[in-house]
Amino acid sequence: MTTSVVLGRGERAFAQGDRYSGLYIVAEGCIKLRETMSDGGERIVAVRTPGELVGLEGWVAGRHPHAAIAAMRTKLCRVELCADASPDLLVRLLAKASEQLHHASRPWAGRSALERVAAFVTDISTRLDDEAVGRALPMTRAEVASHLGLAEETVVRALGTLRKRA
Repeated sequence: MTTSVVLGRGERAFAQGDRYSGLYIVAEGCIKLRETMSDGGERIVAVRTPGELVGLEGWVAGRHPHAAIAAMRTKLCRVELCADASPDLLVRLLAKASEQLHHASRPWAGRSALERVAAFVTDISTRLDDEAVGRALPMTRAEVASHLGLAEETVVRALGTLRKRA
């Protein structure tokens, strides 16, 4: 059984530390997974786009390790997993989780800042519908910097360089 949830930009599906509230599939839009560290700093650990899973990370521990925040208007489908879930559904969810894990391990390290930003822009634009993205990224430059492990000013310069090349 599934239920739909529509979030406006900036709204949360769940907060970091919340009790596990289920597994979601992004139907439309974009979710950013944000971690607040013990020193109060924040970082974007992942970006989920249509067809991708949100919330699976909290299943085993019973708590969500990250906040799930809509980067734009986003529709999520909550999937109820119960003891009598169909084996086909479980196989498809496992395959999707495996695919997401594979893509999450993309090697940002070792690339120049410009290459990281270019790869991120290319990746997010291919994962999101062109109409949803338009000419603007669904995340702030600071969030992109956090996600890529760069300084915000470095992302600003790289985006400027990429615009000039386009």
